[in-house]
Amino acid sequence: MLAKIPITPAKLLTLEPQLAAAGLARRYSVGGNLAWVAAPTASAELSRIVDGLQLAGLCVLGAVETPWLGKRQGLAFAQRIKQALDPDQRFLPLL
Repeated sequence: MLAKIPITPAKLLTLEPQLAAAGLARRYSVGGNLAWVAAPTASAELSRIVDGLQLAGLCVLGAVETPWLGKRQGLAFAQRIKQALDPDQRFLPLL
């Protein structure tokens, strides 16, 4: 599984030791504002870490039960935007 997690450089200082302790492979891009985390399988540990830091992430590769990790802040706002742009519900739901 490969996940991308938007972060801030301040959150990176807290996230890095937790990912290292869990033994998860990771790389950072966009000046430390995006974490790419790889796990051999869908990782409940990664979800727990992301949720504990009040971050959100998206699984972009691999078989997972749900692609979303952590907090889903702004979901109500995203639902309103989706309703405005997709009133006939032709696209997948936001979950």
